Amino acid sequence: MNYHLNQKFSTFDQDNDPWVEGNCAITVGGGWWYQTCSLVHFNGKYHNTEVYKKESINWGAAFKSLKSAQMLIRPKSKVC
Repeated sequence: MNYHLNQKFSTFDQDNDPWVEGNCAITVGGGWWYQTCSLVHFNGKYHNTEVYKKESINWGAAFKSLKSAQMLIRPKSKVC
């Protein structure tokens, strides 16, 4: 996930990724904090076989579809 660190969230109607040739959210089919499209993509399509497609729900270079994904967000810890 470090690859996508400090990126702005991009959607089909709000292109905030640094890819100058297009909009990653449109290309891969879902919003994310994209660098140059996809190494992690929780909002993609499910494929019941291993496929090499950027629009898949995937984690890392394996491109193995996940049946589901859950993201939990916690507040930053306060430094006293």
